[in-house]
Amino acid sequence: MNGFGFTNFRAVLLTIALVLTGFGQSMSASEFLESNCQDRVTKSQDDVSRSYLYLDFSHLEGACTVAGTVGGEHISSVRVIGNKGDVFRIGFARLNGHPMHGISGGDVRRLDQKGGKTQVTIEKEAGFFEISLSAHPHGDFRLVIEKKWASPFGRPISTNK
Repeated sequence: MNGFGFTNFRAVLLTIALVLTGFGQSMSASEFLESNCQDRVTKSQDDVSRSYLYLDFSHLEGACTVAGTVGGEHISSVRVIGNKGDVFRIGFARLNGHPMHGISGGDVRRLDQKGGKTQVTIEKEAGFFEISLSAHPHGDFRLVIEKKWASPFGRPISTNK
């Protein structure tokens, strides 16, 4: 053979079949991003049924908006990187269909708030938390990740310059 190999050929056929049957309808991780997030992206990875987007807030404050469509067999994850004491407010809105989200991470303290918002505080020196997005069959969403303040001891730091 020409080095392409039977295994690679099967992978290509499987990918084409998934796209043609509708499993590839969800957007890739990078396509979810709105312009206010571009300077925070450290990595974007797309697999057959998973998308991962890494956002670094360790040196930046402010909001970042992720919006798009999820569903089918596809799950998208946004991994937020920060420092000890960083406090985030996460807002999730269902725009159409039944999108769902979950927030997890071993390095964080989570506080659910009124109005569908969640406050997340990073408790270790350098940590991250993950926001998983899915829907069945499909759904449109808008996710706003806002870094409220940064502090090595959990106390607010003035953002006025």
